[in-house]
Amino acid sequence: MIQDVAGIEAVGELRDAGNACHVIFLTFSEAYALEAFSLDADQYLLKPVAQERLFSVLDKILGAIFEQRRFVAVKIEDQVRRIMVRDIVYCEAHYKNQHIFLVDSSNICLRMSMKKLEEMFLPYDEIVRIGRGCIVNLNHVESLKEQIVRLDNGKRLSLSKGAYQVLKKSFIALYG
Repeated sequence: MIQDVAGIEAVGELRDAGNACHVIFLTFSEAYALEAFSLDADQYLLKPVAQERLFSVLDKILGAIFEQRRFVAVKIEDQVRRIMVRDIVYCEAHYKNQHIFLVDSSNICLRMSMKKLEEMFLPYDEIVRIGRGCIVNLNHVESLKEQIVRLDNGKRLSLSKGAYQVLKKSFIALYG
């Protein structure tokens, strides 16, 4: 029991210091479960813990950490801004500028080539180029037709010739 109290106190001190780290309590006692969850513990597991259960909890936490790190950094005027990949709906070329349209209906204008923008998104399978001047985030695709992609924000984008098959293949590969 003393160790349980020490663990609760340690996590309490971490939270008081502003630390939002992930925490899993492994214990023999149910006595401090409510306190643990009031401190935003990810899990409170009773010993003995089945390996599958522990791995499931760890997978969930690692997935959340991985998702937090999925961003691109772009230079806008005199500052660098981080954009979460999940927040990007689509990108569109306008002359020598690239516009990144976000889930909050805002857009960011970048002075760079479409090729450079596309290279920035290479690590992310959900970001796909669908034409000379357009890139789309598959997570925001609501439907596909031969010539049109409908996004979850209501926007409809025209597909260039041959882009439908590439987009359909990428969509199936990601969500298949």
